[in-house]
Amino acid sequence: MTVMTTTDARKNLSFLIGTVQRTRRSIAIGRRNKAEVLLIRFPDSTNLSLSESTNMNQYGGGFDFLNTEPDLYTRKDLKKQY
Repeated sequence: MTVMTTTDARKNLSFLIGTVQRTRRSIAIGRRNKAEVLLIRFPDSTNLSLSESTNMNQYGGGFDFLNTEPDLYTRKDLKKQY
């Protein structure tokens, strides 16, 4: 992931927001090539029974790696269905 400096981000904030909205890809902002914050698209909808951070991780692609993982459990194995 490319890290944008805070100075460049400040100068191009409107463009960065538009880019994140269109591409749904996150942009890191920081100093000295070290990411300090992440600009991500706000979710269109959330699951109110889950925490805010879980909703953001799900929407931001934090769980995308699970798409290639085999299913180890069935729906019957779940204690609570969301």
